[in-house]
Amino acid sequence: PAIGALVSASLISAACAAQRQARLRPIAYVAGSACLIVSAIIAGAYSSAAAEQAAFEDRIASTMQDDLAQLKASAHLSRYVLVGTAGYAPSVQHAMSQQRIIGQLIESYLTQDRFFTKSYLLHFKQPLSLIESSRLSESLRGAVLDACAVPLMQTRSAYRIRLVDDLAVIDFRDTAGCQK
Repeated sequence: PAIGALVSASLISAACAAQRQARLRPIAYVAGSACLIVSAIIAGAYSSAAAEQAAFEDRIASTMQDDLAQLKASAHLSRYVLVGTAGYAPSVQHAMSQQRIIGQLIESYLTQDRFFTKSYLLHFKQPLSLIESSRLSESLRGAVLDACAVPLMQTRSAYRIRLVDDLAVIDFRDTAGCQK
């Protein structure tokens, strides 16, 4: 939301500068006004989409941490790994389809091996430590990435949890083809 306000403020300044030029060139006034209107619409859509995406990922991360704490109480787990991405909230997907620039500005924090993910998840109570899939042994990485190899322990609308050794696998991918 703060970035949307900054974008709007900078474009208002540009429009004001264009209006000063409008005394000399009326077309500059029209162009500046049109630019201001379009920018305000994009900034508003971006601000709303960013807030909705944050709430969407906060709900998923909170539920995910509760599920991991529950599994840790019943199984010997010390770490977890993310596979795939949580993606975008439905309203954000709609905004991205209407204004493509929003897709460039908003990223999903719940994504496999993304730099921001570990920092983002520190805001939630961490029952286990997050590990990047690139740091797993080759055999363990193969088991983690084969979504159908291990039975499900927990199923949510946004993710599924499987256990591989002492590792909880949070799988955001669509694994509907698995029969386990």
